[in-house]
Amino acid sequence: MNNINLLIILISSLLS
Repeated sequence: MNNINLLIILISSLLS
């Protein structure tokens, strides 16, 4: 499930 965590972080970075 590490991939999902990385995806969330990436999306958060794009949103910020």
